[in-house]
Amino acid sequence: MQHILNEVKELAAKVSNNEEKLKISEGKIKANEKKLVDKDNEIKKLRNEIANQKKHGVNQNKEIKKLQCLPFSETKMIIPNIENEENYSFLSTTFQWKFNVSQVRSGVVSNSPPFYNAFNAYCFQLQIKFEQEEEEEFEVSLHRYRGKYDHNENEISERIFFNFEIRIFGKCGAQKQLKWEDDEYIIPRYNKVSNFGLSFTIDNREISSLTVAGFVHLHCFFK
Repeated sequence: MQHILNEVKELAAKVSNNEEKLKISEGKIKANEKKLVDKDNEIKKLRNEIANQKKHGVNQNKEIKKLQCLPFSETKMIIPNIENEENYSFLSTTFQWKFNVSQVRSGVVSNSPPFYNAFNAYCFQLQIKFEQEEEEEFEVSLHRYRGKYDHNENEISERIFFNFEIRIFGKCGAQKQLKWEDDEYIIPRYNKVSNFGLSFTIDNREISSLTVAGFVHLHCFFK
């Protein structure tokens, strides 16, 4: 009789132990299910952000193409014209520009349309050229441009304050970031562009990873 009681107690202890393990396992399963739900929500959020960014990029590209197709006299993309100030307008603080890698590598200097910093109305221009003197590299320089709010002849020498950034997104997650901060940009009298332009370089060995369909796409913005 005692032997049977001992077996019953032992069995009851095993059942109790298994029930405790089952509760722990159920708790872990619930925790993992919550993690999966959170991850799923995070993925949905990221997909929505990517979709919004793509939509924004498509709209910007459409606007740029539309502007590029306009005759010079009708272009409203901040093309300076001292004689006709109606052709001036601000470009958004955030914009996109691209350059053809093969053309620049062949020696063609690529200049962006002049653009304004909406915070202080200063006008700038980006320039891309290929250097081969020491190392083969693409030089990206930022120049001050004589804009609508500058005197049309006098030397421009005041110190300007700004924060300008370029982000480049290439193939397979390749990225590059360039940053400019306030500096002295002097535009000589009668000139349209400053002689000095702070520059950064992109090595020729990394340019292919940043090239999409023959172009390097620059996402530019002031902060």
